Amino acid sequence: MSQLAEFKKKHGPATNCRPAIEKSLKAYQKKLPDSLITEWEEFGWCAYGKGLIWLVDPAELKAAVKEWLGASNKALPFARSAFGHLFLWDKEGAHMLDPQYGTIAKLIDDIELVFNYTLCSKRYLDNVLDQKLFRKALKTLGPLEYDECYGFEPAIALGGPGTLDTLRKVKLREHLSILAQMVDEVKRV
Repeated sequence: MSQLAEFKKKHGPATNCRPAIEKSLKAYQKKLPDSLITEWEEFGWCAYGKGLIWLVDPAELKAAVKEWLGASNKALPFARSAFGHLFLWDKEGAHMLDPQYGTIAKLIDDIELVFNYTLCSKRYLDNVLDQKLFRKALKTLGPLEYDECYGFEPAIALGGPGTLDTLRKVKLREHLSILAQMVDEVKRV
């Protein structure tokens, strides 16, 4: 049985799955929790909740994390949201980088609790990941591909209102890079 059982029960079956690359599995085996590596081995990198939350190959978003947190930072991305929030893991546990506001928040040091509690909490989904706006965006703009996210134009960092009519489908890595250039310093919250 999956260590992410509650998460999967809450967010439904996986979609848009891509097989995990053996090279990545080996590269991150000692750097990420075993249960996450096992999940990738069994199911791959997938979307959940119709694309609200995605498990990701860290290699694909490592450069974006470096742009946000600096070259010396060792945090590894393991998941992301439809709006580009990055879930990161380091020796202290899980963190969430919010690219809209240029903030990073410490979550918890137990990966199963991140998935089965935090990412299942209605309050977190609504207030942090903006699940209600996601549902409207999904209906209006359509589903995302693995390399896309919904981005605000103009960006909230530039004074954009952060409303449905300012959302667009954008390439995830490029969008994260652009937003990183707008933030002087990532604030811990």
